Amino acid sequence: MSLDNIRPKRVVFTVSVVLATTAWAGQQSLVKGQTAPPQLAQVTTGLTEQGDLIGACRISSSSLDVFADAARTRRLLTLAPNVEMTLTGIVGTGIAEIRYPAYGWVSTLTAVPCPDTPVPTPAPTPAPAPTPAPAPTPTPTPTPITLRACYRVLTAVNIRTGPNLGFPSLGQIGAGGIAYATTNPPTESVAPDGRIWVEINFLGAVGWLSRTGQSGSGVNAIRLPDEQCGHF
Repeated sequence: MSLDNIRPKRVVFTVSVVLATTAWAGQQSLVKGQTAPPQLAQVTTGLTEQGDLIGACRISSSSLDVFADAARTRRLLTLAPNVEMTLTGIVGTGIAEIRYPAYGWVSTLTAVPCPDTPVPTPAPTPAPAPTPAPAPTPTPTPTPITLRACYRVLTAVNIRTGPNLGFPSLGQIGAGGIAYATTNPPTESVAPDGRIWVEINFLGAVGWLSRTGQSGSGVNAIRLPDEQCGHF
């Protein structure tokens, strides 16, 4: 057999390149074909405060866990899709701290900027006829800011649709979570079994938190100073 007829076989190497882009400037995006990595607890360093993110609005694009710490080792609650959150401005690699609907840490992978609400353009109005100069009026007294009332949850509690164990549960707030009362002073109700319930805002709905145990004994949640709760 002639050696000229022996042709070397071609070896074809297939290189698979996976591109991933993770960005946090108020939004997350993935290159087509990449799947989101699982949210694993990890040691987090390099936390910084970004002034342009203080009070910024974000919305969950899917179910989103809220953790008590930046390392994401203890889950407080899980937000449903399309729930709005308010940032504190503290961020790290792939994580951000929120102050509403609860204080905690979330992954930025499924926390996207809230949609902008278009501002309607007012229709032009004709110029008013000249009027005599009004008499000077005293400077109005500024309206005082109404502060919120809030509670720190000491042990995991179910939030119910009414102030009694017989009402359905809306979900749960874990130990260390913050619950915001609907009014200040808070609206409370005493159940027949002696439990003291307080009306709170919970994931966009009104719910009731049992801040004491049966017969008013025990403490499930303590009220924080109003200055730590923000304002309405």
